[in-house]
Amino acid sequence: MLNESPGLLRNVFYLERGTTSISGNQWPDTALHITAGKETALLYRYQLNDIGWMGDADTALRKHKLLLLKTTVKENPGSFFLLQSITDSKELYSKEELKQLLSLFDTKLLQSAAGKKISDYLWLRPDAGVAYPNLRLPGVADTLEAIIDTTAKLNVLVFWASWCSPCIKELPQLKQLQEQFGKRGLRMTSISIDTNKDAWQQAVLLHAMPWRQLIIQRERIEEVQQIFNFTTIPFLVMTDSRGKEVARFADYNEGNTKKYAEVMERFVSR
Repeated sequence: MLNESPGLLRNVFYLERGTTSISGNQWPDTALHITAGKETALLYRYQLNDIGWMGDADTALRKHKLLLLKTTVKENPGSFFLLQSITDSKELYSKEELKQLLSLFDTKLLQSAAGKKISDYLWLRPDAGVAYPNLRLPGVADTLEAIIDTTAKLNVLVFWASWCSPCIKELPQLKQLQEQFGKRGLRMTSISIDTNKDAWQQAVLLHAMPWRQLIIQRERIEEVQQIFNFTTIPFLVMTDSRGKEVARFADYNEGNTKKYAEVMERFVSR
């Protein structure tokens, strides 16, 4: 079946049943005019507005995007593109939202490798309201330390790496917040996913972060990412003294400072 996709220049497409038409010159524009099937049409329609990206706040825009996504999946229950879009941003959905979305897809698609991957992730993901395990990770002196401070009013766990430019860009904001809330019951801890320990230690010295520094052992990185449900950094999660999550933020955004401060003020003022 021929599906007339939007007349946009692209250089990627899905290989589907039916007719795929490719025209144009890839050079110098490094793109081709492609008319293909239903999956490619969905790709061209939604790739620019990132249909699977929900953001980290419960806003009206997020609710609108989630409704649009559910409607689109209902109309295209066999779409690998939509399933992959959800998988790529899976940490930004609640567990219940993921369950609802997956229930809308065809069983055959969920039995594919991609479907099994997101289903396995959902099965391993902790339920909301359950405290995170108080893992013990090595610090700069190689001493194992519990990541959750049970005496703090609020724990702020910042997952980062020495090679992560957005992580480094966020440091001035974190230093400002540490100065503002550090003596009022907030315990900030940076947790690195570096696989090069020397690079991590050099970055710790270079950036002089005035709070605790821990690193995940190489063989435990995937385990910790599954426990805390993140794939991208910087990733920041706030917990109470028992280790129960109260807020999470994925990726760097200049506007996050205000959001961080609002949560911090609420907890340290108790």
